Amino acid sequence: MSIFAKAGRKEPRESLALLYVLSHELGHLHQKRLGEYAGRAERIDIGQPPAAKLEILRASCDPVSTKMEEEADASSFEILVKLVGAPPYRDPILSERGSVYSNIDQLALAADGWQKLNARRDFISPQPLHKAFEPTEFPTPVAQIEKNARAFVCDVLKGKRGQVSYPGRSISHPPMEQRLRRMAEQLKPVADKLPAKAGDPNFAPVAVLYGDLGPVLTFIYRETGVYMETLQDRICTRVNGPRPEAGCP
Repeated sequence: MSIFAKAGRKEPRESLALLYVLSHELGHLHQKRLGEYAGRAERIDIGQPPAAKLEILRASCDPVSTKMEEEADASSFEILVKLVGAPPYRDPILSERGSVYSNIDQLALAADGWQKLNARRDFISPQPLHKAFEPTEFPTPVAQIEKNARAFVCDVLKGKRGQVSYPGRSISHPPMEQRLRRMAEQLKPVADKLPAKAGDPNFAPVAVLYGDLGPVLTFIYRETGVYMETLQDRICTRVNGPRPEAGCP
């Protein structure tokens, strides 16, 4: 609760991130089912035989329904769209537009904080994900995504020792990057319709800075979601194909 209530802020303020979580869980109550908030990294021991590693990768590609979670998200997004630009969620220092972008950023900070908490709770020491899961270009060309998918599969199948970290399979939940992608796609149109004039003239430079920076960060959140979804698709196509090791050094 503290992670989503504060979302990177030191001072107490109404949190759109907390509103998202609460409205999402209320959606589960409406569905008459329990909810949870997932997101973590998995590790694979690459010292295992190639066949065992391939089986693990294939298992992570099994299709699993996330319909109930997506329905709960949809209802919470409707609430966010209606309230994100109004008090008490509007930041009076920023412009109306910049305030919405600020709230999108707070949602991303809360999601990152939750993932780090999961790692500590599961007694998983921080370890960077395989470099294939760290996009460096937005949007990322399809050819580069294919290259990164091949690099990940090859490093796992051909590796001899150590471990490789990769995003854990969401058994019943969309990956965190997909949640942020959908949030960005839902809230950006709201922001772009609002005035860009600073709310408090004493903080005009801050408002201008965030008005310029917010759209850039939101674009990155969305494109990261697109990248991760496409990358996972390419990885699963490869490991379920007839020649998973094709193109490996």
